[in-house]
Amino acid sequence: MSFLTDPNRGLNTAVINLAAPLRSLIDIEQDFPSNAEKYAGPEHERISVFMVGMAESQKSNTTGEYALEPEAFQSSLKRVSHMSHEFGYQPIFLGMTPINDERARFRHIHFETQARTHYDAIIRDTAEEAGDTYIDIAKEFSERFPDPEKILDRDGLHVNALGHAAIHEILLPVVLEALHQQRHS
Repeated sequence: MSFLTDPNRGLNTAVINLAAPLRSLIDIEQDFPSNAEKYAGPEHERISVFMVGMAESQKSNTTGEYALEPEAFQSSLKRVSHMSHEFGYQPIFLGMTPINDERARFRHIHFETQARTHYDAIIRDTAEEAGDTYIDIAKEFSERFPDPEKILDRDGLHVNALGHAAIHEILLPVVLEALHQQRHS
C-alpha cells in the first residue's frame, strides 16, 4: 500500500499496490478484503493497482505446468476486479513487462515470452470486459526502449531501475486522471 500525494494538485489518496514481490494473484485475492478496508478511509479516493501474471505464468522445469493455469488465472482476475469495485476501488491493471527467454531460466522454473503474451492478453481482456483500466506496459516499453535489454535486470525477468522509473512515469498520469474523475464525479 502506498499513499500518493501530488502537492501541485492537492490530491491525496490511498493507492493499494498489491503486486508485491513473491505474492501470487491467489494471495492478493485472499488478502484483498482485509487490505481494502485496512488501508482506505472514507476521506480517500480509492485506486487499486495490479501488476500480476509473472508468478502465475512461470512453468515448472519438471512438469511443464504453469504455476496457475490460464483459466484459473482469469477466474481469479475477475474476482479481484469484482472485489475492487465492491469495496469502492477503481482497478488499474498493468500489463506484463517483456522478458528474455534465455536468461529467465532458473533451477526449478522458467519463463517464456509466449506464455507472458498469453497471460498478458488474459489481463487485458479481463480488464476490458469489466470496464477496468489496462495499461499495456510491454507496448509502452517497446516505444520507449526499442532494445528491451536496457530495462531488464540480469536475470532477464525483472525490470531494472530504469524500467521501474518508466513504469512510474507511465502509471502516474493514469492514476492522477482516475483520481481527478473520482473527485469530480
